[in-house]
Amino acid sequence: MRRYLTIPALIILLALSDVRYASATDIPADVVAADHQIYSYGEMIEDISLLAAKYPGIITVSSMGTSSYGRNIPVVIIGNTNATKKVLVQSTIHAREYMCTLVVMEIIEYICDSYYSNEVNGIKYSDLLNNVCFHVIPMVNPDGVEIAQRGYDGAATEATRMWLQSQVASGAKMSRIKSNANGVDLNRNFSIGFGNGKKISAAPCFEFYPGGSSMDQAETHGLAQYSSKGFYAFVNYHSSGQIIYYGAGINTPENAERSKALANLLAGYNNYKTVSESQTAVYGSFGDYVQKTYDRPSATLEIGTVTPTPMSQFKKIFNANKDSWGGVAYAIFMGQF
Repeated sequence: MRRYLTIPALIILLALSDVRYASATDIPADVVAADHQIYSYGEMIEDISLLAAKYPGIITVSSMGTSSYGRNIPVVIIGNTNATKKVLVQSTIHAREYMCTLVVMEIIEYICDSYYSNEVNGIKYSDLLNNVCFHVIPMVNPDGVEIAQRGYDGAATEATRMWLQSQVASGAKMSRIKSNANGVDLNRNFSIGFGNGKKISAAPCFEFYPGGSSMDQAETHGLAQYSSKGFYAFVNYHSSGQIIYYGAGINTPENAERSKALANLLAGYNNYKTVSESQTAVYGSFGDYVQKTYDRPSATLEIGTVTPTPMSQFKKIFNANKDSWGGVAYAIFMGQF
């Protein structure tokens, strides 16, 4: 094993933003090990620490806040933190969609590895990301991911274990959980369209329960607060379907066009089908929230063909998406949307 600090120690260090503590000899050539199905919260924390130590001039680590269980939710900032334009990438707001975390972590490493060599239409990544930086939240819902990956062992309290038992007794499968550890579907918990939608549960469960009130969860409150930092565009990773959703019904005509342009740009790399949500009722999703609140474009990618997405699909997904962030940075730099 390449791990050199215990996970508790890493969590404490990252929470204190003291992430540059590894010597060069401790850092593997390939930090993110994309060779196993269960990519855990602990692995992500360590990989972020290693990447920050390996690329101190490229990566800055911040935090979105903490989860309901008190886990730190890190943000990886790639490029110039004072860039005039910023893009927020958020992933794994649904627990069972943890393959998205591995995908975005691998893209982070890919960009760092090629920071001074890769280019888009003659402009190097280093120049693009000096003007358009990315704030990446690889795992919005770590508490739910722990349950999806570890079952009862992923529950931090006896009350949660008892709730899980009641859900399993009713036929639910822990590997299919979308919610956080409180049974709230975080992508139904935002204020725009809260409580709407055809699939709404009246009580905490593994999916579609919007919560007692909008943004009453630590994760959604933290994400809403972080999204207020003046982002130019938003990219959201989910699974599955190989689809890109864009254009919420509450968009202004101008932002509908910007969202369409963003979706088409991403589809130009991964060849996913683009689907407009302009005629779809808003339902409390993060995409709905940022488009209405900030009048900025948002696109939601659904990777893979099944959820949880199997490791056998990882390479294809990564290769289809790895260059898209560079394309987004170039388009914003050139004022294309």
